[in-house]
Amino acid sequence: MKNGQGTGEGKSSREGKRPVLLTALCLFGMVYFLLISVILVVASFYSGWISEVTNKYAPARLIRPNMMLLIFIAAALLHMVSFAGLVMIWKLKKTGYYLLSIPSFLIACYFLILPEVSPSTVIIYIVFIFAYGFYYRRLS
Repeated sequence: MKNGQGTGEGKSSREGKRPVLLTALCLFGMVYFLLISVILVVASFYSGWISEVTNKYAPARLIRPNMMLLIFIAAALLHMVSFAGLVMIWKLKKTGYYLLSIPSFLIACYFLILPEVSPSTVIIYIVFIFAYGFYYRRLS
């Protein structure tokens, strides 16, 4: 009966602990997704000016202010959902993994469509999906 073997305490105390690496990943991811969300929300207020400057200095294709606003709002929402998923992963919930991985996958797919986006940006979102996937079995 020593060490909680007969009472069932040993299993629940092991499952409730968050690994140190998962804690570090969650903190890094929360800062990343929150910062990107704030930047995108602020950029949505200046979408007209941003599209004007983009059309002036990179006139390969015409970008309308409405389209730029739509892109900023959609990206901000996807990053906010990913942040919510990280909060749930912090609480060791499996639903959080899905809330993180689905928007990250959609963002990575969108970046693959754009030829001007660096592949390293796509890799960041794919790494997020796989890094948290290693801890999927620890989530409840």
